[in-house]
Amino acid sequence: EMDLILTVFAHSALDRLPEGEVTLYDDLLSENDHDILGWVIGQIPTPDRYVGLIARVRLAAADLPAG
Repeated sequence: EMDLILTVFAHSALDRLPEGEVTLYDDLLSENDHDILGWVIGQIPTPDRYVGLIARVRLAAADLPAG
């Protein structure tokens, strides 16, 4: 699931991110997929450093078909 969500995000937004946020996105990819999913769906609190980025990922994920 996270591969699909993060791929959609990367295709839709990664080229528009400031360089510092691209580095942050790279850091995010090193995190545990279960943690990232929990942050994206709001099941567990997002670490402060990722709050803005996870909000953008959520927006990209909203464009995915349900199912």
